[in-house]
Amino acid sequence: ILTSFEELLAQHAVIVAFLTMLVGAGGNAGNQAAILVIRALALGDLDPRACGRYLFKECQMGLIIGLVLVTLGFLRVLLFDYSLLEAGAIALSLFII
Repeated sequence: ILTSFEELLAQHAVIVAFLTMLVGAGGNAGNQAAILVIRALALGDLDPRACGRYLFKECQMGLIIGLVLVTLGFLRVLLFDYSLLEAGAIALSLFII
């Protein structure tokens, strides 16, 4: 997959520098969400009537964690002397992931 984007990666070294952070954040978030749902199902905490409430609660928590990741990711990119635009791009990518 990376070879398909070789030219883009050569032009934007900041992506390469923070690629593991971006990929790791996406994998961790997906695993955490799956584990929480499986646990709730196994314990009987998630019934059809509670699904909407549970989903709303998880979305709220995801938004909070996303904002924390965005802030820390933005500051980390700036710490490594990249531009504000590059820091914003990485931070936005973290949020979207």
